[in-house]
Amino acid sequence: MQEENRSLTRTAMADLPPSGSATYTGFAQVISDRSVIPTASTELVGKANLEVGFAGTGSMTGTIDDFDDNGTEYGGSLTVSGGEISAGPNGPQVQSAVSGTLTNGGASYDVDGNITGGFLGPDGEYLNGFDDITVTSGGKTSNTNISLNAARE
Repeated sequence: MQEENRSLTRTAMADLPPSGSATYTGFAQVISDRSVIPTASTELVGKANLEVGFAGTGSMTGTIDDFDDNGTEYGGSLTVSGGEISAGPNGPQVQSAVSGTLTNGGASYDVDGNITGGFLGPDGEYLNGFDDITVTSGGKTSNTNISLNAARE
């Protein structure tokens, strides 16, 4: 999906549906600097299942779960909530809150932040995003990032 997205252009605001909703599925990555989450790699990859509403100011809600780090599974999930579609500098963008708790080996990792994405393709078939988040565990906090790649079903 990521390779396919690289050749697509940003969707124009006028080309998004004026109403209704669409389901986008794909993956999200929590980028780890290993200061709070002792990952084998630098990213935890999870499955994203999102619902984007196009009416009014829009919305993006859903979950990101089934996180994995090179075969090590993480429990818990992240909730994507609220959100709004607005005209960004390169086309329409959607921004939502993301929060939740991931667990592994008795440790809990609290995630909080936003995810901001843009639509790709002639009518918004793809959604890519990236933003800043914080991860907190055991009194330590790391300022890190989350990325998203999803396709409309």
